Amino acid sequence: MKEYLSSDNDIFYFGKNKEVWLVRSDSRYYKNEFVIWCKDWNESKGHYNRIVGYMRFGSFNKNRQNVYISYDNEALYSWLVSARYYIEEALNLEFLQISKLDIALDFNFNVEKHLIRQYKDDSYDLIVNGRLADNKAVFGVGFLSWWNPRHRIFANPQMLVKNEKSTLSMKTYNKKKEIEQESNKYYIQEKAGFNSTMYRVEITCKNHKLLKKTLDSLRISDEYLYSHLNDEHVLITVFMHLMDRIIHLRKNRKPLNILNEAIKKL
Repeated sequence: MKEYLSSDNDIFYFGKNKEVWLVRSDSRYYKNEFVIWCKDWNESKGHYNRIVGYMRFGSFNKNRQNVYISYDNEALYSWLVSARYYIEEALNLEFLQISKLDIALDFNFNVEKHLIRQYKDDSYDLIVNGRLADNKAVFGVGFLSWWNPRHRIFANPQMLVKNEKSTLSMKTYNKKKEIEQESNKYYIQEKAGFNSTMYRVEITCKNHKLLKKTLDSLRISDEYLYSHLNDEHVLITVFMHLMDRIIHLRKNRKPLNILNEAIKKL
């Protein structure tokens, strides 16, 4: 497949009715990069073409020589996430592992405010990146600034927590405002059913080995997670475990999830 796609052609068709095709695009990091397209239909548009995601191989980094597919954000909020097996079959690929993962929980209330309140509650120990935080200068947590004292936070902050290499991070923000002012991804609001208020807690894992530590702890595999991308219970379990690895609370020597503690007091 790599040899076939390394030719000079700009478009490659797959599937019995050519319902999946790749369009070559420029890349700074890979010798070959393509936009994955497919055919779709709905009542408002009728038949139309849409982007599934992006496919890359031939990295200039000798340690990244696999074929990589990243799904388009809009595709993840549609039926296309259920068609991932057909896509890889049409492209003659086999699943290997999950290299990167963005995972989020959306709320129809200001969850950020409750998380920050929980963060400031010094009746709990605060554990950031596996270390007990010094309340005078909490390293690894940002509120428009770094090295914040635990009790002095800037007005209208965005909470951001990350490890030293920024390969694992969590942030909170007003998703409705971000959609209206920046991304225009209104399909997210439609999928969630949140119209008036929408806040997001988002975790990004940029490293396969780091993600695998969580999956091993949960006794599940990459393939299991990949096959359960439609399973809310599995996704929340992975989300909470990743969150605990960046930031969690402790009381009476018992570790506690900061998000669970924040929302159970509502």
